[in-house]
Amino acid sequence: MKPFSGKFLLLGSAMLLLAGGPKLNSVSPKQPGIALGGRAVVIAAHPNNANNIIVASDSGGLFRSTNHGATWTQVSGSTTFWFSDVTYLPSNGDIVLATAYRDSRVVSGGGIWRSTDGGTSWAQVTVNPPTSDCATDFAAYALAAETGRNRFWAGTLCGLAYSDDSGAAWTFLPAVTGYAQEKVFAVLAPSAGRLVIRTYGGLKISTDGGSTWVHSTSGLPTPYSRFGAHNDIAAAPQNPDHLYWAFNYSNNGEHIALYRSLDNGASWSSIFDYAGANRPPFVRTAKALSGDSTQYDIYFGNGGCSLQRATAYGDSAIIPTWTPLSADHCDAADVGFSTDHKTPILLASDGGLHNTANNGLNWSLVGGGKAGYNALQIYEVTGQLHNDGLSSDLYFGTQDNSIWASPDEGGTWPANFSSEGYYLDIPRDFYPLGITKLSGVYCLPCFNFIADPQFLGVSNFADAPNQVAAPKLLTQPGEYIQQTETQGLDDSFFDLTTNTGINWTPRFSFPEPVWGRPEVANDNVVYMPVHEPGTTSTGAPLVELKRVSGVLGNNTPLISNVSGFGSLGFHGFLLAGRGSFGVDPKDSNFLMVSDIVDNQVKVSTDAGATWTADTALTDLVTESGQLVFSQWPNFTQTTAIAFDPTCDGHIVIGTLQAGVFETFDRGGSWQKLGNSELIPNVSSIFFPGNGRLVISSFGRGLWKYSYTCPAKPIHLDKLAQFAEPLIYWKGARIPISQIHDPDTCPACGYFLLLGGKVLDYKTSPGTNELVEVIINKGEFKGYTWQGASLPVPFKVTTKKGQQAGGAGALGSDKQLQALLGVDQPLQDAQAGKSQIKGLFLEERTLRGLILATDDLSFDQLPKKVTLGPHIKIDQDEPVGIDELEPVLVKGIGFDPRFPLEVLLDGQIVQPEFPPDFDPQGNFTLSVQPPPSLGLHTILVRQDTELGLIQDIATFGVTLREAE
Repeated sequence: MKPFSGKFLLLGSAMLLLAGGPKLNSVSPKQPGIALGGRAVVIAAHPNNANNIIVASDSGGLFRSTNHGATWTQVSGSTTFWFSDVTYLPSNGDIVLATAYRDSRVVSGGGIWRSTDGGTSWAQVTVNPPTSDCATDFAAYALAAETGRNRFWAGTLCGLAYSDDSGAAWTFLPAVTGYAQEKVFAVLAPSAGRLVIRTYGGLKISTDGGSTWVHSTSGLPTPYSRFGAHNDIAAAPQNPDHLYWAFNYSNNGEHIALYRSLDNGASWSSIFDYAGANRPPFVRTAKALSGDSTQYDIYFGNGGCSLQRATAYGDSAIIPTWTPLSADHCDAADVGFSTDHKTPILLASDGGLHNTANNGLNWSLVGGGKAGYNALQIYEVTGQLHNDGLSSDLYFGTQDNSIWASPDEGGTWPANFSSEGYYLDIPRDFYPLGITKLSGVYCLPCFNFIADPQFLGVSNFADAPNQVAAPKLLTQPGEYIQQTETQGLDDSFFDLTTNTGINWTPRFSFPEPVWGRPEVANDNVVYMPVHEPGTTSTGAPLVELKRVSGVLGNNTPLISNVSGFGSLGFHGFLLAGRGSFGVDPKDSNFLMVSDIVDNQVKVSTDAGATWTADTALTDLVTESGQLVFSQWPNFTQTTAIAFDPTCDGHIVIGTLQAGVFETFDRGGSWQKLGNSELIPNVSSIFFPGNGRLVISSFGRGLWKYSYTCPAKPIHLDKLAQFAEPLIYWKGARIPISQIHDPDTCPACGYFLLLGGKVLDYKTSPGTNELVEVIINKGEFKGYTWQGASLPVPFKVTTKKGQQAGGAGALGSDKQLQALLGVDQPLQDAQAGKSQIKGLFLEERTLRGLILATDDLSFDQLPKKVTLGPHIKIDQDEPVGIDELEPVLVKGIGFDPRFPLEVLLDGQIVQPEFPPDFDPQGNFTLSVQPPPSLGLHTILVRQDTELGLIQDIATFGVTLREAE
């Protein structure tokens, strides 16, 4: 492309005029008063006082109760948030140990944590792992107190570690034959020197304290699930030879299994083995409720809705029958016992915590909501203002714990439905009941829904034909776009409805696959993350943005590429993934993105023509380099970017672990919201108005914050330099180089003015058909996308003078006049100001004005960019973990002469069948998904004579469960 010359202008930096600075407050909980508290995964009871209990939630940290579970307090604070196991020292109830997964700190905040005051305060234990990379990414998964001596064991990322001083210092076992310091997900130490561990390869057993190991396989099916829970192995309380293992495996379909060994793992037999899969199953053993020392009880949860108990009798451990245990929420994860080690007192489940009044036969939710156990995993919160504009309805969707509605901004939550939900849409502004609709996704299985406010009249959404994604609300009720597919074509297609799905119209398409949820600006502009072919240098997907303007109306929407940054980051919580970017709803040219190549938050005020790194904000969200900006494959520290619709210049940023930050001057200065480091996994931010906002967390529920908007608004009256010509239309400005796909408007053409400038233009009312163009001199040349000549389809009138503006359309467009310098003296208007140097038409309909300071040539006009080699997942919905059918991967444009390498979650895998290339380098291959919930990535690479070709795609594995 011919290099641009001269200077170009574009709306840029903003001024903030304040009458006193904004008031800084602190966040505080806004937890709904509902019984459900959120997923809990492990229970630890004090060895001498059953009133004192500590539990670990799934992603919200540690909670403690001092009254037998009636009320709870979060005690791990901002230390880390993703704990895997917790236990009291049997000999000293003041000392509590916990293990945690790797978090987002540069040097992992996971590993082993210790409290010496009964769980009130916590400190990370310093360990010395056997390798340096393990130290950086350190994580720990399970704990066990060794029976017979005062030794503690921890299963970690790099093998087994033990402590002989109550957890203050730890030593790692050296690698020996049969034990390679691999990941240990569960550990037992049922007697002195005896160890049982759960690894990727299954169970390993040592009888000499870890000096030698035996891989226990006799009688067990294979292959096992790669992952295990901290409590999926257990030993009988009075007989360490009796071992139990609960696990998933895949063999002619997915299986849930409970196996038993009566000879310390030398041989195994099946107790349960049936088709299905869910969360990891668990097994616990306890002294018999009967009090008979020759008996013991076994508790088995299958990861779904089945929780059972049995009593084993005698040395042969005869189990005559199993008793179903009833709970008011499915997916049990752990059972906690009283100080007698036989009486069950607390159950952990996806719904929260449950107590029992009849020794475990029935379990009821306890401790949630106002009682303090607030670990709800919320995908997002949104709402609609009331007619008075002073309060609002609120809605939030959760993982496993329903979609909820409040008519009084969270005072009460009387309405809920489904088991989980996300991608909620409702107009923020007030509309009457007959017009207002709430839409979203409910599961499981997952469907798109539509409802009146407060979930009245819930029904399935009237989806577009062949839809492949949830509908997205535009700016008015009834207006939605929805992604669809066309058989035999790989492009991303979008249909439009203006009457809530009664009628759908194909509206636009582009070749790249969509990589997240669209964002909408109020001026009829939509931004979509898309996956460009290839990956970043770290193997992450290469993600940019598509800008679609003119989605509504009769004209063909204008589609352009927004690039200029490295690659867009991503944040996703199990089912609901989003690109980490935001657009000002009042100004579609103002963008913020999380760039995972340069590891910077970047800002554009010109629709992506130029970008500026916000180093101050980046420093805040990474805590001056203490937190990682991005993690493999493309997850990023910035998880929510929200623009205040009522306070100009107010932007709020949520993060994974750094807290929440705000600016009142469009990023000129930032401040952290007080105490916001207590909110991990910020998933969304909603503005009810009147100086209030609501924050949702995937693991810590709802939070609230109050602020004072500056007295004077921002004035967007400063102009900054821009780097290239623009296409301008009704306030929207698109860099001309970002328009890459002529197929979206095959009838469009460019008309360049040579030797003059446009002073004004006139269009037909209602049709936007161009009637007349007034110029000062020069002539127009018309070009198709391919460069063929086009006749000029409008009247051209030449008038003397240099100043643009007049009685035509230009005279009523104040923003365009500012760009052209119409309101400035003539000499200033000509000094570096932009001019109208061309027109962009769809046949005779005006689609945009071309702004530049110099004459343009055809060489400077955009050309079609062809997609390079890339892959896509041929999968309409997330894979169900209970029916893990192979994922089909379609490859386009690879080189059939060279072998492919396929990686699943970073590990090389062998597809079920080798790919069969066609002459164009296209192929389809089948990959077996892992039995693990959440998002997974497939990377295909090919080392060719021209270099490395690689591309990445993502799919989800989700539950098939009952409420």
